[in-house]
Amino acid sequence: MQTYADTGLYLIPLFPLLGAILWGLFGKKLGRTVVSWLAPGMVFLAASEATLAVLRMYQLGSKPGESFVDGWVGARLEQVLFTWINVGDLHLDLVLRIDPLTAVMLMVVGWVSFLIHVYSVGYMAHDEGYWRYFSYLNLFVFAMLILVLGGNLPVLFIGWEGVGLCSYLLIGFWYQDQDKAQAGLKAFVVNRVGDFGFLVGMFALFGLFGTLDFSGLESVVQASANVDAVIGSGLWAGFTLRAVVTFACIALFVGACGKSAQIPLYVWLPDAMAGPTPVSALIHAATMVTAGVYMCVRLNFLFVLSPTAMTVVAVVGATTAIFAATIGLAQNDIKKVLAYSTVSQLGYMFLAVGVGAFGAAIFHLVTHAFFKACLFLGSGSVIHACSGEQDIRQLGGLHKKLPITFWTMALSTLAIMGFPLFSGFFSKDEILWLAFASPRGGWPLWLVGFLGAGITAFYMWRMMLMTYTGETRGLDEHAREHLHESPASMTMPLVVLATLAVVGGFVGMPGYLPGLSEMMGVPFVNWFASWLDPQWVTAAAHPGAAGLFAAEGGAAELALTAHGHGIEGALMAGSIVIGLGGALVAFALYLRQPAALTYQVPKLPVIGGIYRTLLNKYWVDEIYGVFPIGTLRVFARFCARVFDDVVVDGLLTKVPPFVVRVTGSAVAWLQNGDVQRYVSFIVFGLAILLYYVMRGGAP
Repeated sequence: MQTYADTGLYLIPLFPLLGAILWGLFGKKLGRTVVSWLAPGMVFLAASEATLAVLRMYQLGSKPGESFVDGWVGARLEQVLFTWINVGDLHLDLVLRIDPLTAVMLMVVGWVSFLIHVYSVGYMAHDEGYWRYFSYLNLFVFAMLILVLGGNLPVLFIGWEGVGLCSYLLIGFWYQDQDKAQAGLKAFVVNRVGDFGFLVGMFALFGLFGTLDFSGLESVVQASANVDAVIGSGLWAGFTLRAVVTFACIALFVGACGKSAQIPLYVWLPDAMAGPTPVSALIHAATMVTAGVYMCVRLNFLFVLSPTAMTVVAVVGATTAIFAATIGLAQNDIKKVLAYSTVSQLGYMFLAVGVGAFGAAIFHLVTHAFFKACLFLGSGSVIHACSGEQDIRQLGGLHKKLPITFWTMALSTLAIMGFPLFSGFFSKDEILWLAFASPRGGWPLWLVGFLGAGITAFYMWRMMLMTYTGETRGLDEHAREHLHESPASMTMPLVVLATLAVVGGFVGMPGYLPGLSEMMGVPFVNWFASWLDPQWVTAAAHPGAAGLFAAEGGAAELALTAHGHGIEGALMAGSIVIGLGGALVAFALYLRQPAALTYQVPKLPVIGGIYRTLLNKYWVDEIYGVFPIGTLRVFARFCARVFDDVVVDGLLTKVPPFVVRVTGSAVAWLQNGDVQRYVSFIVFGLAILLYYVMRGGAP
């Protein structure tokens, strides 16, 4: 792809940054009305400017007179703001860049964040911290925009840390509640563990290649034909290039596990539900949790050089997908059901990354942003209508009182379960197909994803049926009387997001759909894959990546060559069947008596034990409480009692004062104000000096 200079990219993150500053400093003086219009307006301006920049890039990357599929070769827009670091061999500019991958992320971050801001106007209307909330929310969008626009790893890391800070501020937004404050702290600490891995990986890449710029890294990797050659000098002398890349990629993936909530660093995300519901939607759909997936896909040209790193990513992703899905089976907090669903769906994205299907990972990221934002905002509408109640066992019978919320959530639930022709159907099935058929895939990875799809359908419809069917169960009389649909500022974003959840997958419709292609007489065009194809040129062309690369277009060709359309159709049919099966089981168990089973199951001998295990989330938090947290607390107490009490409070507080007192006493004897004593010392000193001079020695 050719790179073009662009002088307007700085405006994209500038608008939300200005908003964050204005509302933080002057929001209370400006008033709620001004903030209500301008806070979403700043994000609207950022999204609009991003859209214009993407259109400029498209014009530069298209061949005149040719169709999009045949004439799109891609382009990059770059703006160097200033030289940031210039020390020794490290030269870094603060550079912003848009390419096909960035363009996709900008559209998701910008427009979904705008809808969440509009929704927040109604949801947070009566909150005392209204101005502070929108300041943090604008800052969150600014940080995510910097993350995706960054033209090198350090600039990306600025945004990476920025979204971490904002998540801490927003998860613990109601900090007066100790539990909510602790949830924000937990997110902050867990992400610092992941960030350590990110920094190690970044340092390893600089020590190996001498650059951290994305274009520079691509160029160096492309020039490194023999990745198994031993490095002769430098920091990594004696290692092969592939070994160092493997180390760096796994370290970077540790950072991705923190941001994108993968095993073992997923524990912060369910607790992130302590923040306002629009924050949950922003974190889960458009900003923070997508950062890890984006970073790994951004560095696709490095990951394809390491079979080991890609296997680690695929296995962790698949394990997380099924692990989190099983926990979702037993959760009763409506937001925590969705939280574990997010962890599971992120696992699918990393499964795609691990088998080399980078385009499929980003495609699922996009469709997930639509239906998961709708689901979270819908849950917020339920909570808003039910006076803060979040336990689905206490809800029920809401479909008539909240018709817009119900139907938008129902459509999004169909999307996440992979109902045919809904957005999740295309993106999830693409991941499952490539997990089975791509060069880095296989039937075990496919099977895990396949089972996870059935479980997802079950727990999502369990949540829906317990929330909306039957009779209202646990709400008091006052709450029942005031049940009503949310205001337009909350329902309109739901409608838009639900519409995208239904039709958004058609941009990534595969080039061949068994039966449908024959009926239509022509294969379809996968617009999404065609858009991203220029992004994979370096990875696909590298000789060291042979047999590892499976990024969409190449993946489809390799998979079909090996297995044919028949296997693809069979797998697609199987995923439809298991998704419908999971939904039907949920309807059979929960439609007539939505909450009864939840109270009966724990009493059963074997199933009850399994249910309690899932309800307690495999006691992972409790295990972490013993190790490493408990171990660190014991060590901290030891340090406090030994080092702090003995060394600091003992030696350091007693020895220095003693030395000072002794020294002070000696000096005080000399400086006592007696002039005769002073003259005696002067005469004595002069006598010693005269003695040395007369002996011929140096004074």
